[in-house]
Amino acid sequence: MSSEVLPNSDVASVVTALPHGASMLCELARLVRKDVNIDEMAGLIARESAFADAVVVAAQRFAGEEQHLDSVEAAISHLGDRETFHLAGAVAWRELTRVPLRLYNVSADPLWRGGLFTGLLMQELSPAAGVESTEAFVAGLLRSVGKIVLDELAHRTAEIPPYSPGEESLPQWEQELLGYTNTEVAAAVFEVWRFPLELATGVRCHYEPTPATPLMAHLLNLAAATADLRGYGITGEEEYWNFNAARMSACNLDRETIAAAEGKASMTLQRIVAACGS
Repeated sequence: MSSEVLPNSDVASVVTALPHGASMLCELARLVRKDVNIDEMAGLIARESAFADAVVVAAQRFAGEEQHLDSVEAAISHLGDRETFHLAGAVAWRELTRVPLRLYNVSADPLWRGGLFTGLLMQELSPAAGVESTEAFVAGLLRSVGKIVLDELAHRTAEIPPYSPGEESLPQWEQELLGYTNTEVAAAVFEVWRFPLELATGVRCHYEPTPATPLMAHLLNLAAATADLRGYGITGEEEYWNFNAARMSACNLDRETIAAAEGKASMTLQRIVAACGS
C-alpha cells in the first residue's frame, strides 16, 4: 500500500512532517510484551525530548501529588510499563490532533478522546478475540491518522467544505477529491512507520471487513461502532458501524462483554484525560 500512496506524492510530504511520537508506539508495544528493560523503554521515549517531557508530566499527574516522578525511568518504575505505554500513546495522539479536522468537521479534543477511547476499548476486547492487546490499542488509537493527513493535504491549496452526506459515501468523496481514502492513507502511514502488517491491513479494511481480512479489522469495526454510540463518531462513517452477529461471533464477543469492556475503557479514559491536562 505504501508503494501505491506515498512515493513522489504530496501525501508523502505530509506524512514526513507528522510528529514522531506515534511512530514509536509499536516498538514500545514490543517492549511492553516482553520482560521490559526500563532503560530500554525509557531510552526509546527519550529519543524525542519534548515527547518524553510530556510523558513525564502526564505520568506525574496520573500518579498523584504524593509521588515525585522526574524522569521517564521513574514513571515506568512507579506506574509500570503498560500504564506508561498508555500515557505515551495519549501524548503521541495529542501531538497529532492539536488542530480541528476541517475536512471532516471534527474538533481537536473530541478527535483525541475518541481515538484514545477506541484504543483502550480495543485493548479490553482483544483477549476474547485472540488479538495482541498492545497492537490492538495502537490500531484503535491511530485509526484516523489518514484523516489527519488528508485534511492537511486538502487545505494546503484551498479551503474545501467539509464532507456532507449525500449520494457519495465518505470514501468515494475522499477518492474523488484527493485521490485516496483515509483508510488507504492510514495503512500507508502504518507501513512507513514499520508497524506490523496486521495493523495496516486491519485499519485499511475496518470499514467493511470480510472473512478474508484479519480479526483486527473486525474488532476495530466493533470498537469504532461503540465509540460512535458514545458520541465520538465522524460524519460519513456511521453507515459502516454495526454489531453484526457474525462479526461478534468471529471475535468471540457479545453485547454484554462489549458493554463491560466499554465501562473499563471509560474509567481508564477519564484518568488519562485528567493526567494529560484536558
